[in-house]
Formats: sequence, C-alpha cells, structure tokens
Amino acid sequence: MPRNNRKHPVASVDRLVRVNELLKRVLADLLETLGYNEEQGKIISITRVDCASNLKTASVYVSILGAKNEEEEAHIVRRLIERKAEIQSLMSKEVILKYTPVLHFVLDHSVADGDRVLDLLRHMEDENAGD
Repeated sequence: MPRNNRKHPVASVDRLVRVNELLKRVLADLLETLGYNEEQGKIISITRVDCASNLKTASVYVSILGAKNEEEEAHIVRRLIERKAEIQSLMSKEVILKYTPVLHFVLDHSVADGDRVLDLLRHMEDENAGD
C-alpha cells in the first residue's frame, strides 16, 4: 500500500467547504460582537473565506457597505488587519482545529459591482418606460 509522503495533511474538498463556511459565520459574528458593524454607519460583510488546503492560512473577503470611497474602505480593512491577532484568538476559541488559520483580509468589490449593474439596469428600464 503506498504511503502518503506529505509533511502536512491536506483537507478533503468537502471538509474545506465546511471549514470555509464555518469560518465565514464565526468571523461575521465576531465582527458584530467587536462592534465593527456599527462603526460610523457602515456594515462589514464577510462575502467568502478561502482556507488553504492545509488549513494554515485563510483569505477573508470583506465587503464594506456604506463606505463613501475606496480610501474609507481601505482604512477599515487596515483596521481589521491591525486587530488580526485579536480576531484570530477569539476565532480559535469558537472553532476547534488543529491549526488556527492565519487570516488575510481582502477587500471584495463584488457586492458594490453588483449594485452598480442593478442601478444601470434600473436606469435603462426607467428610460425605456419613458419612451
């Protein structure tokens, strides 16, 4: 029988999907508990989490609703990065894994892009309705 010569275990695809969803839910709850979602009328939404197959790192995609510009969004992401150790520590108490993934926060524009597309479609409908 062939032996697995890998130094680090690799999670199965199903387990990885479950871990990603669990981390997404726990991180969203933590951000709310820490008061990020009430900060200056902005809402931080975790759009997805992509954990590495060895479960040692995770990219956390965040969307910020209510931000006036990209500079404001970048400032909020920088604050998340500054408090990353605290967030990881609290997350490790909620999610029991062999390794607590190191979090990397990434700004996700997909929600804002979707809103722009919907606005354009509404605008086109209004123009067509006026004809």
